[in-house]
Amino acid sequence: MRKVTPTVKFAPEYGAYPLWINTTNEEGIPEPEAPVELDDCPDILANLDRIEDIYNSLFINNEIEFAWKGFDTQDEFEEYKALVLETLAMLHERLDGLYKIEDHTNVVGYKDPRTPWVRVSSEAATEEQQN
Repeated sequence: MRKVTPTVKFAPEYGAYPLWINTTNEEGIPEPEAPVELDDCPDILANLDRIEDIYNSLFINNEIEFAWKGFDTQDEFEEYKALVLETLAMLHERLDGLYKIEDHTNVVGYKDPRTPWVRVSSEAATEEQQN
């Protein structure tokens, strides 16, 4: 019988830890958590906490609305992207052979400030469309 490699999904979600492993709660719903193999990796855990904080800040969440607002600038997005890619590389280095790592971060390839990642004022978008 072939051994099945467990999966770690790197997927930031609002209000949740950005790593998901093959665990579920009593209702059978997947729950985010870091693999125990990262317990002695404070740099990785600190990066994951920072990613969670940044991702949560990309949303408006109050009594009136819950909405995506994105990054204020392309530079902010590029800093987040660098942090995500660094963390992904660290996860591969630490967990290689123990887990299959799935990247669900969607940061690679986002360079255009009109993407959902970065807010663009309607005036700037209109001006660019006219040019």
